[in-house]
Amino acid sequence: MCIHSLCTWGKIHQLEAIYLKPEEVSEGENSFIRKEQLVEESCRKHQKRSSRIKKAADKALNTSPLLKGRDDLEQLRTDILFCYFAYGYVPEEYVFYHFYDHRDEAYRRTYVSEIERLCCRYAMNDFTESSFSDKTVEYDTLKAFYGRDAVAVRSQSDFDAFSRFIKEHPVFVEKPAISSMGKGVRLVNIQKESVDPKKYFDNLERGGVWLLEQEIKQSSIMSVFNNSVNTCRVASFRTKDGLEIPWGFFRTGRKGSFADNAHLGGVYAAIDTKKGIICGKVMDSHGSEYAAHPDSGAIFENFALPDWKQALDLIRKAAEIVPEVKFSSWDLAYTDHGWVIVEVNPSGQFLWQASMQKGCKEEIKDIMGRMELVVSFGLEGR
Repeated sequence: MCIHSLCTWGKIHQLEAIYLKPEEVSEGENSFIRKEQLVEESCRKHQKRSSRIKKAADKALNTSPLLKGRDDLEQLRTDILFCYFAYGYVPEEYVFYHFYDHRDEAYRRTYVSEIERLCCRYAMNDFTESSFSDKTVEYDTLKAFYGRDAVAVRSQSDFDAFSRFIKEHPVFVEKPAISSMGKGVRLVNIQKESVDPKKYFDNLERGGVWLLEQEIKQSSIMSVFNNSVNTCRVASFRTKDGLEIPWGFFRTGRKGSFADNAHLGGVYAAIDTKKGIICGKVMDSHGSEYAAHPDSGAIFENFALPDWKQALDLIRKAAEIVPEVKFSSWDLAYTDHGWVIVEVNPSGQFLWQASMQKGCKEEIKDIMGRMELVVSFGLEGR
């Protein structure tokens, strides 16, 4: 077994170490007293992880409107923790998938949990050679599909390129090279902020590696939802039968927000990737559902995404440049010049499951069965 396979197995084993035995899962689902015992034992065994999950569980119970006013919150807290140790679901997924109303083991196994998703990601993509782990490398690799300028800030030698960039684009997006879920991303107007360019550059360079991008100007067609850059996240899988694009979801920000990320207050809904229309329930990070955009009132259901064939063609062409990445999540924005890449991730959450209220585990099993994996891995038994 090569070093890449050994490293991948190590990652997967580390993630799966939390799991209860299959017989324990069944015992817990059939007896609440046994469920409490298993949760207590697992929390003692995995103290570091359980501390984080307990905090997330408390946050979900205290902030989700779907659980407000219930008189069984302590029992739900136990069940949330049990679903983490039994299936790998994080607390927000428990709320998204309405597990508080679905207690049977068969139903809970139809979704792909966060832990399972990460295991699949490592089995599909060689994380030691990912072109998408660093946003500056990603931009250099796929520049032709970005439709905008950008500059990397890695060291003092980048200052001249930085100076030329801000002269042409004084308003730009600042992104950490290594980040996810919109963390650390902000819009900068270097003239309005009256910041000395050299001082700004030095502070940035001392803080790590950054990618500064020309601001995306989205088409007015997409601005009907919100003035934030509204994006589509589309998943692709490279199988032995070719590139498959089975799922995606549309994201839009709230009033006054620059970002569309659900974790930063945005809302999202599934996309029918064959037809290029928005479908499914419109949801936010607390699991609340909306009939229309909560600020603009724009209707999501059956909204036809413009030039959808071009979006799919863009993904297929860009994916050919990085054939080693078998599973990708493409964030796309629509401009007056067509679709452009916002960024690409070698994974990505399966939020379409929440919007459609339907798990995709069987479909993922089928896809993985037709892929050349880094290691042989399946979701059978989970």
